[in-house]
Amino acid sequence: MTPMEKSNKHTTPMKISKALLGILTITFGVLFHVPAQTFLTNGLLAYYPFNGNANDASGNGNNATPAGNFQFVSTGLGRTAFRGIGDNSQFYSGGGHVLLPTFSSSLNSGLTVSLWVRDEVEGTGAADTEQYIDLGAADLPTLEITLHGDGAVYFGMRADGSGVGPYAVFRMPVDLQTYPASGWKHLVLAYQPGSFACYFNGQKLYQTNVTVNIFPVVRAALNRHWWDNGASSSARMSATYQNVRIYNRALSDNEVQQLYAIELEPLIGLQKFVKPTFSHLSLGTNYQMQVSGDLNTWTNQGTAFTATNVNMVYPQYFDVDNWSQLFFRLQVPP
Repeated sequence: MTPMEKSNKHTTPMKISKALLGILTITFGVLFHVPAQTFLTNGLLAYYPFNGNANDASGNGNNATPAGNFQFVSTGLGRTAFRGIGDNSQFYSGGGHVLLPTFSSSLNSGLTVSLWVRDEVEGTGAADTEQYIDLGAADLPTLEITLHGDGAVYFGMRADGSGVGPYAVFRMPVDLQTYPASGWKHLVLAYQPGSFACYFNGQKLYQTNVTVNIFPVVRAALNRHWWDNGASSSARMSATYQNVRIYNRALSDNEVQQLYAIELEPLIGLQKFVKPTFSHLSLGTNYQMQVSGDLNTWTNQGTAFTATNVNMVYPQYFDVDNWSQLFFRLQVPP
């Protein structure tokens, strides 16, 4: 099977580049409330949030085992993730991975594999390919989601290693220079007899009609795969994983979209603002502030004000992102 981002005026120019000088003190309060979502637990066989361990948070006891060179790393907002540190070797040489349960033949009636991954560092040469998840072995019945050195992510299932039995595969092209650094990616493979579907960041990429029985399997892992009937293996790639879920049913398109929206980490952005300040004002004098984008055309900004102090702060902020450069001046109205 193919392997599976002041002369009566004061004029002050201001040009904003990438940096603003000053001190910014920010206090964030983040409150999250997620309503009950029954589909999240319906058929959930195993759930690995990687909160400092690889225990199954579904309550089903399907605990996994971290192995090789690995770390639990902080991802912010009180969350952690598993980072497997690859050995960049064609054959296994201590690379970090997570050994999963092999599960039972009941998954032949339907399953969904859902995982989040980021910051991949592939191996080189003959070690430039590794599975995000591998259930089985390359020449045995297997399910896999693979980052391949040919510039693609492969989703695949096959019934045997001969290539004769039923199989399904989908190739998602990626730019190996930008894809690994593009942040968290959500990969999903959903299967039930007669349907093999692949999703990326909540959107369905591909679906085909196929029935492939692969369970029970002899090997199962994140960030490691096997071949030679399970005798040879590798864990070449470094990658960070979070919120890995395995269901005993195929999630629907809508459920995959909801799962992506629920698990997507909230982002806190910073918007840049500036507020003009004035010095050396004449007490009791009326001033009108004007703005210009080119030093040729000036427009009154707000209403005129009377200086009650030699130093004053203008009451309005200006959104830096709305312009590339802006100039300010004070005029004494006639």
